[in-house]
Parts: sequence; C-alpha cells; structure tokens
Amino acid sequence: MTREQIVENKIQILKDFLNKKGFKSTKQRNAIIEIFATLENQLNVEEIYKKVKRKVPNIGFATVYRTIKLLEKNGFAIRSHLGDGFSRFEPEFNQKNRLLFQCTECHTHHPVEDDELTYLFQTILEKKGIKFFAIKGEIKGMCEFCQKPLN
Repeated sequence: MTREQIVENKIQILKDFLNKKGFKSTKQRNAIIEIFATLENQLNVEEIYKKVKRKVPNIGFATVYRTIKLLEKNGFAIRSHLGDGFSRFEPEFNQKNRLLFQCTECHTHHPVEDDELTYLFQTILEKKGIKFFAIKGEIKGMCEFCQKPLN
C-alpha cells in the first residue's frame, strides 16, 4: 500500500465515523479531517486551525476546535500536554514510539526519533518483565542554539 493510499484510508475512516455519528459531510469538516489525518507531528488546535484556514479561508476556530474535541472524545485524536499551556493533538493511528525534546529557554519542541533509544527502552523494560506498546515522553533541556553564548 502506498503512502497516498494509507492517508486516503485514514481520511475515509474518519469520514465514515462522523457520518455514522450523524454529522453532515461539509467542506469545512472534510478539510479538517484531511489536514488532521495527515499530521505527522503533534499540533495544538491553533496550529491545526491555521493549516485548515489556508485550505478553507472562511472557517472559524470554533469549528476546528469542536471537530478535534469530537475526534478526541471518540478515540481518534490523542491529546498531549507538554507543560507550555497548550494541548497538542495527533491522530490515534499515528501512535508510535515518540519522545519530544523541549528547550526550557526558547520553548521549541523537537521530535527525538532514535531507534537505539527505543531499543534501550525495550531492553530495560523486557528485563523487568514489562511488555510495552509505545514509548511517549518528554525530554527537557537547552537546545544547541540557546547554549551558544551571546556576543
């Protein structure tokens, strides 16, 4: 299956779900679903709204917010809190081993995707008899840019 087919499948799953729940298929809601289903990183609702607004300029923030909350309530969206006052969302079917690095100075977030780190976690947990399904977490520190001295 190609990446395009996988994305189309995800989009159709979300559309079918909303249809079964009695929600109309609208241009706005379809745009939200299409943007959300293709997310590869966690975004807050404001960031999702900005992406959708590029596609549907007359969409309101409340429409995006309510749709994301509906997806979350029904298990299609996963919410994460990174301690910066924003909730971030990603599609449930994006679940994979993911760590995020947050710079405590500039508050930027960077995904940490490292197979060696995943293997290390797996080895430690298996030694303790724990079977895990996904690793999610946050690493805090100072990014390379913020460590450089000011001239």
